[in-house]
Amino acid sequence: MFPTELMLIRRRKNGLVLPVFLTRENTQYCTDVISIFQSGIGKTSGEIDKEIKELESRSENHKIVRALALLIMRKSSFVPPSMIPAPEIRDYLFRKSMFPAYRPEEREAILRDAAEHFGVTPAEIVAGMYGDKETDQVMESCYRVDEDSLAKEFNLEMLETLISKSTTISVRNIADWHDLSTRARIAGLGVEIIYEGLAVREIRIGLPVAMRKNRSTGYSPFSETLKFVLSRPTWSIEAQVSVENKSWGRMDPLLLQLNESASFYLPENLRPLDIQVPQWASISRKPVNAGGKQFFPCFETGITGKLVYIFISGEATAKHDTGMYGDLEKSGIGFVMVSLNSTGHPHADRWIDFKGSINWDALREFIAGTRKERKQVTAPGRSTKLENEIDPGTIEELRENIDKLYPDSGRIIDYIESRGLVANRVLNALGYRVKWKGLDMIVVR
Repeated sequence: MFPTELMLIRRRKNGLVLPVFLTRENTQYCTDVISIFQSGIGKTSGEIDKEIKELESRSENHKIVRALALLIMRKSSFVPPSMIPAPEIRDYLFRKSMFPAYRPEEREAILRDAAEHFGVTPAEIVAGMYGDKETDQVMESCYRVDEDSLAKEFNLEMLETLISKSTTISVRNIADWHDLSTRARIAGLGVEIIYEGLAVREIRIGLPVAMRKNRSTGYSPFSETLKFVLSRPTWSIEAQVSVENKSWGRMDPLLLQLNESASFYLPENLRPLDIQVPQWASISRKPVNAGGKQFFPCFETGITGKLVYIFISGEATAKHDTGMYGDLEKSGIGFVMVSLNSTGHPHADRWIDFKGSINWDALREFIAGTRKERKQVTAPGRSTKLENEIDPGTIEELRENIDKLYPDSGRIIDYIESRGLVANRVLNALGYRVKWKGLDMIVVR
């Protein structure tokens, strides 16, 4: 999603709101921005940004230019101007010259000495001295995209940005209710299923209180779940969004309504991330009936010789899941409740707690009854190792999916935080680094 300051919307008098979409009639914006980046190989981020600002100054809508540039910037690769870490260069120069070198010959002598020490040219020393600055990073490769595809990526992110101003999304008219419920629960979102007779009419997906209070800049908890909905052949969504009215100094409640007709303006072949499960379990595809109600389990397994359903619970669904627990227990159905980042449930025999994501090895032991004691699986207070709180299989799953998404920093951050994990910690542990460009997190190797 885009930063809020780049959000573009159209308000209607009846209280409806729509995101601004780019169409084929105004793809000149895309052509101009792509041209700047394609000719930017070898240029610094600062030099490219200067050209973007010049384009903004002569464009009808500068926010569109800035948003398109942000999209390409995220997916392009930037490297330091020197192979030598900038702090090492600065440290050597400052140790060699305790006082500023005012005369050119003194400065050149110090640079020659540093170049000889590091085995490079004086020009590389000058270029690499502040090579850790964002504006000094050099573009190594440019994200290759055509105008139509870039416009559709813009439209998707603009929709995500508007939906991020909501706390609940109502989804209707899709066939994959069960899959939607599972994905929303994995993301830590609230799931309320509305029935019409025995058929599902809609699913309301909501943010837990913690996510409402701690929304990261440039991240929407709805992101991956929304991509799944938009990837379906038929769908409709409705969301009450709160948008700032600068003229009156207030927040206006507006209603967003969209259906599959908007897919024409969105990326084709949207593919949400696959749900990863170990070989001993599978994704559940059929609801179970208990207490006269239907429930959607997330996974199922037969490792005990009989079918055991696995439900994921979180803060947003804890109250509902406590009642579901009672109905399932009375029915005699085999099940376990996996709680992610939640303390709002009774500590009953079939509940197991995890921090951030499922430890599948521990869950298997819990279901099979080979786990000696039931305790909350959390990382030690000051641990810096992922292995202490996430099982090796999940770490490899994270690594594989992040490698697939790289260099799309926005989707990488969305994916990690949708798992209830801290992006910076995970990325550092997996060999990536996080840099900031303004308010945006940029992931680099």
